[in-house]
Amino acid sequence: MRVSELICGNGREWNQDKLARLFTDEVRSRINELTPAGKNSKDTYAWEYTKSGHFTVKSAYWVQVNVLAVEQEAQMVLQPSFDGLYQKIWSSNTSPKVKHFLWRCLSNSLPVAENMAYCHLAKDKTCARCGVGEESVNHLFFQCTYARQLWALAHIHIPPSVYPREEVDEELVSWLMWRIWKNRNEFIFRGVDFNAPATIMKVWDDVQEWKNRAEVKNEVVKKQTMEGPVKKWLPPAPSWIKCNTDGS
Repeated sequence: MRVSELICGNGREWNQDKLARLFTDEVRSRINELTPAGKNSKDTYAWEYTKSGHFTVKSAYWVQVNVLAVEQEAQMVLQPSFDGLYQKIWSSNTSPKVKHFLWRCLSNSLPVAENMAYCHLAKDKTCARCGVGEESVNHLFFQCTYARQLWALAHIHIPPSVYPREEVDEELVSWLMWRIWKNRNEFIFRGVDFNAPATIMKVWDDVQEWKNRAEVKNEVVKKQTMEGPVKKWLPPAPSWIKCNTDGS
């Protein structure tokens, strides 16, 4: 059956007898909310939020305040807040480059295949490493077989929620994710495939190197604090000449 068979001859009214025979009261009520345009009329665009169907700036403002804003607030309520995680990233004891990298992971702004395809910069979303799933941020670091092997060798359970609570070196986690990302780029752009055991050794080297640098920096700061403030050069009094010499 076509819609035209439910319309009277003039094309502007519904055939109520047919509607009563074919539809329930609820459906018939919804159909009657629509006004047929007529037989010779062409379809046109209409703005839903005015009686005339014409767009106005006033009605657009009303939609923004009363419709879109409400929908956005509802989405914000349903979605978890990442503020605590962002703060934890920026306050973590690791390299600034790793902090920025972790921020990009949490913000889903890494150029993984899924994001590249979304931006129309790539066609294939498949993970180049395992060839099984789409390469999202979550897949790359936690679901890919290569990543899962690395987490297992590092004795870190993924996902942690299904295992008993354990002490995990936060620096190890951040540097392991950093190395997964570095290895991914080496594999894609240079064809270099680092095996899992060698990668874990490199991660431990990264962690130890960063700790050593942090200790040296702390010693320098501590020494400067004990020696007191650095004396600054002062110009001589007017009409005097000052000669500076090295104490050694």
